[in-house]
Amino acid sequence: MNPIEPSTSAGLAEYLEGVRFVLFDFDGPLVDLFAELKAPGVAARLLGDLGRQPTFISEDEFPDPTDPHGVLRGLRMVLEGRSWFPDPEDLIRQVELALTEEECKAARSAAPTPGAAFLVESLSRRDRRLGLAITSNNASVAIHTYLEREESAELRTAFCTHIYGRSGDPDLMKPNPDCVGRALDGMECRDPRQAVLIGDSTSDFLAASAAGVRFVGYAPKPRKQARLRSEGVPCLIAHLDELKPWAESAVSGR
Repeated sequence: MNPIEPSTSAGLAEYLEGVRFVLFDFDGPLVDLFAELKAPGVAARLLGDLGRQPTFISEDEFPDPTDPHGVLRGLRMVLEGRSWFPDPEDLIRQVELALTEEECKAARSAAPTPGAAFLVESLSRRDRRLGLAITSNNASVAIHTYLEREESAELRTAFCTHIYGRSGDPDLMKPNPDCVGRALDGMECRDPRQAVLIGDSTSDFLAASAAGVRFVGYAPKPRKQARLRSEGVPCLIAHLDELKPWAESAVSGR
């Protein structure tokens, strides 16, 4: 394990003092969604479908054509320059549905993130005062597909109905704080400062900041650590086990 300053046990406990609501991004902190069905392959299939449309869309028009969410998020902007195209919103809906199908397939073989089950169990079973939710750019149906697996029983019990996935509008994906705000409303969190989002991307951090909640960056690899640190993320961890001392003290009320 490679702890990242200032994420010492004492530093984490201080940073997370008073947290009553814990929000998890899905792909990363809880699962490796595309462990087998690789994300670049999914993006390539989405772009292949777009290439067969009468829109003359090229992968070069997307900042990162290997990112499925980037393809969906950027599609409306790409289509804005094609005023002659009859129904851009219909095409966006088609791509969103295709991405949802890919995510559901991936969820059936997704690999759990090391330490996630223990952390979630610690926070849910031992202290009912803590609210737990999933806030994600993935489709809710794909998240449910993963949670319905036999080995996901602990997570399924912990999150129950508090799953806030992608809405029908790609513009509301993180870094827009929409899913974070829906989670806070759904859990009746009146003070965003009592919530923390555990995420692994810049978009997670920006969404948390916009919603006024705290943020813990999950960065198991040096490249991601450097990227999140450069974005000003105040609290980074390399492994979910680094949250064990805080989770145990939170549930015991110490």
